[in-house]
Amino acid sequence: MWDAEVIAQRNDSEDSRRLNEAALAKLREETKVVLGIAAAIGSRFSLSLLAEASDNSLDVTLGLLEAAVNEGIVCPEDENLPGNIGEDVYLFIDDQVQRMVYTHYQDNSAEWHLKIGRLLQRRCSDEDLKAKSNIIDHLNMGMERMSEREKGELAAHNLEAGLQAQDAAQFSRARHYFDIGLQLIPHTSTDYRLDSLASRLKVALARCEYMCGHTEVAKHQLQELLKYQVTSSSRTERSKIFINLIQMHTFEDNERAVHFGREALSEFGWLLRTNVSKATLMKEVIHTSMFLYRMKEQRYHASPNDEPDYRALSELMEAVFFPLLIQNAESLIALYARFIRYGLQKGINKYLVRIIGIYELILQRGLPSVFHVRPATQLERMQSVLRTESNLQYQLSLISGISKQLENPAEAMVHLDKALHWSVEHSDALYANLAVVTSLINHLGDIHELSERLAYFEHKSKTFADHSTLEVVSTAHAYQAALQDETLHERFVAIPISHGTEHEPEDEDNYSCGCRLEVAYLAGKYREALYWAKRGRANELDQDWVRIRKHRLLEMLALAAIYPEASSKERICIQKTLQKQLRLMKKRKGYLGSASSAYLLLQAEYNGIVLADHDATRGYSSAIRAARAEKNGLMEGIACERLAVYYQNELGSQAGTMIAMMDACTAYSVWGISSKVTQIRSQYADLLNHAVNTYAGPVFEMDMNSQAAGMPLHAGSGARSYPIQAEAEPRRQTADWTTPPSQGQVMERLLTAALHQVGADRGLVLNYRDEIFRVEAKSESSSYGGDRDLTYAESILRHTVMTDKPIVLQDALESHYIKDPYIQDRCPRSILCMRIMIPGERAVMLLYLENGHVPKVFTDQDVNVLELMIIQMFYHKMLAEDTASTAERVEAGINNKTGPGRLVESLTNREMEILKAISEGLSNKGIAERFGITEPTVKSHISNIFGKLDVKRRGQAVARARDLQLIP
Repeated sequence: MWDAEVIAQRNDSEDSRRLNEAALAKLREETKVVLGIAAAIGSRFSLSLLAEASDNSLDVTLGLLEAAVNEGIVCPEDENLPGNIGEDVYLFIDDQVQRMVYTHYQDNSAEWHLKIGRLLQRRCSDEDLKAKSNIIDHLNMGMERMSEREKGELAAHNLEAGLQAQDAAQFSRARHYFDIGLQLIPHTSTDYRLDSLASRLKVALARCEYMCGHTEVAKHQLQELLKYQVTSSSRTERSKIFINLIQMHTFEDNERAVHFGREALSEFGWLLRTNVSKATLMKEVIHTSMFLYRMKEQRYHASPNDEPDYRALSELMEAVFFPLLIQNAESLIALYARFIRYGLQKGINKYLVRIIGIYELILQRGLPSVFHVRPATQLERMQSVLRTESNLQYQLSLISGISKQLENPAEAMVHLDKALHWSVEHSDALYANLAVVTSLINHLGDIHELSERLAYFEHKSKTFADHSTLEVVSTAHAYQAALQDETLHERFVAIPISHGTEHEPEDEDNYSCGCRLEVAYLAGKYREALYWAKRGRANELDQDWVRIRKHRLLEMLALAAIYPEASSKERICIQKTLQKQLRLMKKRKGYLGSASSAYLLLQAEYNGIVLADHDATRGYSSAIRAARAEKNGLMEGIACERLAVYYQNELGSQAGTMIAMMDACTAYSVWGISSKVTQIRSQYADLLNHAVNTYAGPVFEMDMNSQAAGMPLHAGSGARSYPIQAEAEPRRQTADWTTPPSQGQVMERLLTAALHQVGADRGLVLNYRDEIFRVEAKSESSSYGGDRDLTYAESILRHTVMTDKPIVLQDALESHYIKDPYIQDRCPRSILCMRIMIPGERAVMLLYLENGHVPKVFTDQDVNVLELMIIQMFYHKMLAEDTASTAERVEAGINNKTGPGRLVESLTNREMEILKAISEGLSNKGIAERFGITEPTVKSHISNIFGKLDVKRRGQAVARARDLQLIP
């Protein structure tokens, strides 16, 4: 009997070989021959096919196989299956014995394969593609026994099978068929017309070599094919070689790609102009626009035209798009304008529809002040003419996605994802690559979405990827990894070492430079960010507005960040550059336009630099609100972080810095930039993780509490609802804190929020001091019927105190704590216990949660969310206290104010000079440079000024000095 477990344990060891040889030796020669033919058929073979191939009857074949079955060499696939004996299927039990039999009769294999292939050919239906592939495999192995006519037919079959494998992205398999097809054609053949079978095989083989990564081999094969005499070849077939050469050279050698395009177009009588004047360009564009307007009704109802010559020209026109756009966009617009007029008179095909969409898209990007078009509108109407073109929908989705990037980036990405998925379903390698590259280069969502997009590529569309696409994907993977792992920052953004040449290395494309620019800025490596911004400018495409706008914004933010350390000359340049960029952004609409959070953020940065007053805090807060409305966690995180830096450096507010940094961490975390969270926690460890009992002054020196603290924290900053819910709860709990709450109130609200967040039905907040646990707050949603003296699992609490690590029990009844009296009495199922870190609190505080009915309620992610809630809630408590303290001081100042008054101690001449410099907005470094003193000396003078004026802020000092008429 055939035992699957026994078969799985058999291998190619020497013992196994000896056993198989012994089993074969017991068989008669007739049986061995039949087994040899069966081995040629495959590891699985039908009795009827074996009988025909061996020229035996079914009964004789069955009798010969019986001995092999008894020796455990073959077995029926299903012994209990009733039916016709000819339908029985047998299996080789061991692959080793199949190989042994096949090798023994190697000299007969070609004849057997040819016979098997012909028998299968008679049995196969035209629809069974898999069976056809199997037939061709057999015939290929028997081709040495074929006549020349049969070889010619088989070569055509190999071309068909290779194209089918190519459509399925099985490029190595396709290359095998094309190679065999060329071997079947006599080497003495001189028929190299491009419509010949040999040339079609060569073109298909070159395409497969390219998709397998053998780019230079593919280029050489196609260029060699062009050198043959082709006087009898049609330009239609010849254009296929040119199109492949154009695609292979695009991006890598655009000049060469344009050369091939020019040569191919000339064969159709079209001249590709290299230099197009602005007057000629406008003339062509206006002429085409007027033509489109006059032909509007006729155009939408025009008849399709799929005539081969016209189709080949249209496909060629589309192929030159990318290389010509990069090299000479004006030439491309003029060419397309002329072709659209020509094409609309000839008739519509799918290439013309896409060319019209591309043309309008270029006008939208290149001449926005003159043409305001929406490609999707007209393309959708024209699509109805070409109902037979099932693949046109995803191609139009790609164009629509690109056209909507500026006005609605989120909708644009939906269209691009549709284009990617549909192109993969249709096995369209060209558009699958275009969709992958476009969606990655123009990705504006969070890192989670990028991860999903890259995962889809790895599982679905990687088989279609060419060399350029793989490079973009590799950059995207490195970019994602750098944003999630702080240790990768240095290597990813490092400036290449100069080798003494005048020119920078050219191995980084614009997308790579942009990714490195963003990571460098977020990592705080602003000089590296400016380097990559400069490198990115050198190879950017003018029509790539989305990337350019993002590059410019990050570059301006990096300039603003280095302003405090810049020299006087650099500062003047930075101010002018920021002013210029703000003017540009103010004129824009849509993505990173005048109404965007990016514009408000850059305006706040400029105000902080130039005005040096508290308007910057308003600007940062406005940018944060706008970013949340846009659901842009990246801009929100940057704005919160810059606000925190402003609080720390300019206002000296630790509470404001602490809260803004926590909000920045949250925004970055939700957006998926975990490396930034790690960096902030490390850089501001003392501020975020230790107790803070005193503050340098008020958090807000204006009425900011209603704008910031009462505002929903992350109602729309990210794509993950779990953290957003955790963020919203402490905000909601603290929104009504018009007066500072007591610690007991905070504990009660924290407990309520925690129970709601993680699905607990009972919770405690406990204070541990002097070896005793005391309940500070308690909440439970179900009645408790156990021992009233037992209110918690003390062993779990003590373990948490000793290890200072949270405990999450999936099922307390199956844990090591089952002997705890409380657990034995109450039998809770899920338990979570963790420490509460409270600034200024010396006693150990613990949060204890449980669900008495359901196991596996709590997870490690719940611990992270609860930690975030705890920090947020107590920090907002500090904010309320700080704001109340400010109000008290302001009220006291108003009650005690009786007039301008006089200083108790007058300012020295140097202090007066520094006070005037403060009123001009100079930083400590700027004041030191102006007066030729050190920064510590400046700080000492400022401290004296604050003491004499009885203030704690620069703005207060300036206002107080003006009241006293010390400065104008």
